[in-house]
Amino acid sequence: MGSDCCEGIRALQITPPWQPGGSRARRWGASAATVLLAILLVGLAVRFGDLRWHDVARPVREHGAILFLVCVVSIGGQSIVGALKWRLLQRHFANGESGAFPLPMLVFYSALTALVGQVVPTFLASGAIRGAVTRLHLEGSFLQGASVTVYDQLFDVAVLVLCAAGCLALFLLGVPPAMAIACVALALAFTVLISPWLFRSIPPLSAALRFIPAGAPGAGRVRQALQFARDKGLDAPETTTRLLSLSIVRYLFIGLRSVAAVLLIETGLSVTSAVWGFAVVQGSALAALTPGNLGITEWGWAAVAELLDGPAGPMILAILVLRIVNIPATLAVMLLSAFGLFGRSATADRR
Repeated sequence: MGSDCCEGIRALQITPPWQPGGSRARRWGASAATVLLAILLVGLAVRFGDLRWHDVARPVREHGAILFLVCVVSIGGQSIVGALKWRLLQRHFANGESGAFPLPMLVFYSALTALVGQVVPTFLASGAIRGAVTRLHLEGSFLQGASVTVYDQLFDVAVLVLCAAGCLALFLLGVPPAMAIACVALALAFTVLISPWLFRSIPPLSAALRFIPAGAPGAGRVRQALQFARDKGLDAPETTTRLLSLSIVRYLFIGLRSVAAVLLIETGLSVTSAVWGFAVVQGSALAALTPGNLGITEWGWAAVAELLDGPAGPMILAILVLRIVNIPATLAVMLLSAFGLFGRSATADRR
């Protein structure tokens, strides 16, 4: 759920086709292991919540239609913001021109990334799809698409860490969830306000290159992508401020469907507690261990239930229902963006 906001940092660990078959086999084996881990974690979460698989059917029937509409708005907004960030960065490779990057096309592929990320690790989906689209449709290289992915998601990770760490730390210090959310929101607003000066003083790409150890597994490809992005001027202060602001908006869209699911399934949480829970659980996306954070998100909400003295079962049930509704909602967003792309092509042909 929303784990794609950080997993793209590992996108360059994809094995190119010219590498030895043994290396590809190991990576496929690792991917299969993450799927098995996800299935195990979900199964254990269902048992921990004292649920049966048929328990999922009733809330899907009762709340599926409303949750579907919420998910369409949420995933649509998330995909549009992702497309805007993608196009903003692509302009640096096209001398500021944006006509070659139709927004419906970028929205379609952003939604496709979210869909594929439900069945394969999202860091693979994000890097592979953007790299392929850049090479096939945007007249760029695979490295260019991967560089955009890595750099783009640095800002998503920054927002995620600030929200998750801030909300959890304040709660452990005895601050109520509503007050913790308010404090984190003020911190985000202040960060955006000072970001032009901050990014001028500390260029994020230079900071990231100093932070990532050269000898870490896969670090060479990540550093290559970040160096490529820095050479293209992607860390200009005005660009970085826009990316940070868009990452915050994207984060809000992602949270909309999780909070809606938790409230609709009647977990007993208030709106502010549900928002606080989302911010804390979303921090688990940093683990990037399973496709779509499958299993990890369920256990994260179970932990939130324990912290807030609530039942874990309804929390886990809400997330399972949300996962089911997410798939048709994502397909609907892809269909709508495809119609927009076809309408744009038809208009261009008439001209």
